[in-house]
Amino acid sequence: MSKKSGLLFRIFWIFTLSISIAASGCSSNPLPPTLQPFQTASYVVEPTLGVSINTPSPTSLANSPVPLQLNPDGSWLIYPTTGGIKAANADGSGNVLIAPTSIKDLVASEPDIPSGVSPYSRLIAHRKNSADGMGWELEIIHLPDLSKETITPLISVSNLASMETDPVQAMLLTSAIAFESPVQWSPDGRYLAFVAALDGPSSDLYVYDTVSQKITHATSGDLEVARPTWTSDGSEIIYQVVTTFGTGAGWTANGVRAVKSDGSDDRLIYKNPNGTGPETFLGISRDNIALVDHFDPRGGGLYLVNITTGELHLLMANYLSAAMDPVNGDYVFLDGEGKLYFSSKPNPQYKQVNDLLYTNGKVYWDMHYVYFVILAEGIAGIDPFGDYVD
Repeated sequence: MSKKSGLLFRIFWIFTLSISIAASGCSSNPLPPTLQPFQTASYVVEPTLGVSINTPSPTSLANSPVPLQLNPDGSWLIYPTTGGIKAANADGSGNVLIAPTSIKDLVASEPDIPSGVSPYSRLIAHRKNSADGMGWELEIIHLPDLSKETITPLISVSNLASMETDPVQAMLLTSAIAFESPVQWSPDGRYLAFVAALDGPSSDLYVYDTVSQKITHATSGDLEVARPTWTSDGSEIIYQVVTTFGTGAGWTANGVRAVKSDGSDDRLIYKNPNGTGPETFLGISRDNIALVDHFDPRGGGLYLVNITTGELHLLMANYLSAAMDPVNGDYVFLDGEGKLYFSSKPNPQYKQVNDLLYTNGKVYWDMHYVYFVILAEGIAGIDPFGDYVD
């Protein structure tokens, strides 16, 4: 397929609100002991869109809790709506609500897509209301039979009681667990990172192992935990430590840390510039160089961060959109005027691609065709060599 036809095909997927992830089939168990990624697995990370899961082999439909609506051989579209998470077959048939809007008065199921879709199994993780409506729970849904497992509460009974009389704690825990921390699968699909408040009055990072079906309490402390994200090799979980979340002026943040899935080697990566935040990780390369948006009302910007050493380098204080190739670390961004820039490796040296302005543009990394996509009035792309394709 040519680059030009690839771009036209990409238009179709964007307007059908889909992200393709090829996933291996599995039995009624969450995952087999040995995880073998399906060779054609691919990702397009565009968090506001849905997720299409292509599964090559059928699964047993024994004891299905609902009449079958999804094809057993896969190729499903998973997408968020204001009413909750829905699933459909690739042709649009079998449309079914699989998880209603969750966490009372909040829309928490929607941020869990696509990060809550396991890359190598037929599992969807999301946060929902407890059955009594008083608390919050982590749930895993199996496709295509839509059977469900409640993994754990997300907030302890004692914290629920304290929130009734302490509005400050209520705001902190609600922000940490519901607003700011979608569930996050590890790159191999075995581990699920999530934020909960089960041990003490503040939120912590927890990790669910789908093989052992055990939960690890990975961090502890008096401050809140938010926005876990995995390094590209799955060796560490990056998370942020927060004092207050704020109401539009940003966070009061202590720093960005990393920890292994078993809770060991918890380390500080860097202190947040000016003690503010949040940090939004736009991509992490296999060399552990991250492209990060730092929010600061006094002056934030787009940074490169060395996850190993903690070194920060400001690329651009005022920018519109940015994206990174998660393998090689190439990155693109639009500056505040809409000028397009490209770097062939994750370092501070970048170049302007052309003389065009994309004043309303956004850029994405597209794993399907291994190039960056620019969306503005039209659609165009940049290949890994920095060449422009329209």
